[in-house]
Amino acid sequence: MKILQLILLGILLSGCSGLLTSNSDVRYFYVLNPIDDIEVANKPARIRLSVQKPLVPDWLDSENIILLRTQNQVDYYAEARWVSDPSNMIGLIITESLLSNRVASNIFYDGVEAHADYVLITEVIAFGADYNNSDEESPVVHVKMQLRLVTPLGVPHYQFVVESHTEARANNMAAIIDAFDDSMEDCLNEIVRKTVHGLNIK
Repeated sequence: MKILQLILLGILLSGCSGLLTSNSDVRYFYVLNPIDDIEVANKPARIRLSVQKPLVPDWLDSENIILLRTQNQVDYYAEARWVSDPSNMIGLIITESLLSNRVASNIFYDGVEAHADYVLITEVIAFGADYNNSDEESPVVHVKMQLRLVTPLGVPHYQFVVESHTEARANNMAAIIDAFDDSMEDCLNEIVRKTVHGLNIK
């Protein structure tokens, strides 16, 4: 899975010290991409699936790329941002991954739920670079999401959790974004597989 990097200014700085200056201009914008066909569905389920915009904690609800210094301290990389807020970015790549894998005959994002057979609700629990739980200077990227398939009236049908930890190969933004990309790819693979399973449960 490739990463689209929109480099606006300067040369990529290694380490975090230069990236944590609160008055620095944003130099880099990043986005994570959906996965391609992983061959899990022989044919699309004849179902209309609405993918709801994910729910995120307030502290994650911005374009900032979050890092954790200690168990109780949330910080961010001041010279780098996601191109969109994580809620919208994650919702779009989940939708595109489901579409690429032909999970259902009709899939739409953040649409009118009344027209769907099922609604996929995603709650983002973790989406950050954790220095507190790393044995190395580079962080461990932690992505965790809880997902639920419900009817348009909110009746539960199937639920599951996806989670991935990936240690960045170095303490610089390129390596950290690679780690985000790897963790998200792991989660997207599980989301596709488990959504296929959930939609085929009678």
